[in-house]
Amino acid sequence: IPEKDLPLVFDTFYRSQAIENIQGIGLGLSITKQLIEQMNGTIEIHSILDYGTTVSIKFPMSEA
Repeated sequence: IPEKDLPLVFDTFYRSQAIENIQGIGLGLSITKQLIEQMNGTIEIHSILDYGTTVSIKFPMSEA
């Protein structure tokens, strides 16, 4: 994922120009982020172009 696109990947319907060959309409990460945040979690994405992308999801510990 190009660095300039990283701040936008969680926006609804956002599709990077760099992924023309991948199908979709840009909803997956937006929905995922909303669900995680509703459960008091966080999601982060880091990417090095032409190398790889890492998505980190964190949830708070339960005090049960």
